[in-house]
Amino acid sequence: MNYHGFDERDKIAIRFAEEATLGMQQTVTEEPSGISEDTREWLMRYFSEIERLELIMGVTGFNFLNRFNRITESEPDKELPPQELLDIIR
Repeated sequence: MNYHGFDERDKIAIRFAEEATLGMQQTVTEEPSGISEDTREWLMRYFSEIERLELIMGVTGFNFLNRFNRITESEPDKELPPQELLDIIR
């Protein structure tokens, strides 16, 4: 990926997102978390604990939604859920 125009924090966040998304395809024995030690060290250097948690939650949340939609073959925002479900969540 071309990181031109991004500052160091942005580059680390992008690198983390890529590893968290693509690294999960590796076997557990290769890299259990999918995140390299270099990326972990850079995250510790450039982001506070709260920022790291927000980054982790954002990336993993969207990864979950993307995988869920792919497995269920759903297209988000295509149509509303059944009214019974809407009544429960409101």
